[in-house]
Amino acid sequence: MKKIALMAVTVLMTGSLFAFDNDLLEFKGKPESYTKTEYSVTSRFGEYFRTVAIKHVHTFANGLRMETVSYSPKDEVLDSVSYEYTAGRKISAEICKDAEGKVTRKLVYEYSTDGKIKSESAYNAEDVLTGKNIYKHEANKTIESLYNAEGKLVSRTNHILENGKEVEVAYYFGDGTLSHAEKYTYNDKGDVALIENIDSEGKKAGKTIYRYDDKGAIAEIQIYASDTDLIERDIYKTDAKGNPTKISIYSIAEKFGSIANELISITDYTYGASTDAK
Repeated sequence: MKKIALMAVTVLMTGSLFAFDNDLLEFKGKPESYTKTEYSVTSRFGEYFRTVAIKHVHTFANGLRMETVSYSPKDEVLDSVSYEYTAGRKISAEICKDAEGKVTRKLVYEYSTDGKIKSESAYNAEDVLTGKNIYKHEANKTIESLYNAEGKLVSRTNHILENGKEVEVAYYFGDGTLSHAEKYTYNDKGDVALIENIDSEGKKAGKTIYRYDDKGAIAEIQIYASDTDLIERDIYKTDAKGNPTKISIYSIAEKFGSIANELISITDYTYGASTDAK
């Protein structure tokens, strides 16, 4: 939920996500840092070649993400994000800076007395409010309302919960019309197994299937444009703790009379020392 809101508010602030890394994966163990390297892939004479597109270095302290720095293929700093926390270890602010270290925008988080997220406010480089996401929590429902700087409703997202897990998420435009929706199914271990996409008319519009290995680590994500039209496979390699070390993304299409799996991108993860004893 937080990741969706962060992206929505950031787009409202700037119209672009720039190079900032929205990777908020929850890792097993407590690494002091990890580096995420994204590669673009090209094909020449039937062989694949990869080239660094961007690199993100995440650093932690006491189990909390403290900073993310993004680098160009030439190892030049592109931008960075630093994180601040409440006494209860909840994120209170994200401060975004450019390559020169100047603040470009900021996200401020507010919580209610029960610890649930209450609002997210976005500010520009001049510390002027540019957007706000307000949360309303009910027994089995959470409502996100995204407003622009003038207080006009831009979008609304309804999260339907069962036993604390999302089972349906509906996305609405500011005028109240449905944009699209997602329905969630979980496996016996409580991990997401299937997300079904629903279009604005209530019709099925594709699905995403999640597969796990024997240890419970994500092994593959399959994306379908319809019930039977597979268009993408994300193949995961993980370490002994179940953390990703490589993600290879393949585009699936019919070519030359057969189904082709074409490698389109690679992401590598490398981890620094860990502060946990596991």
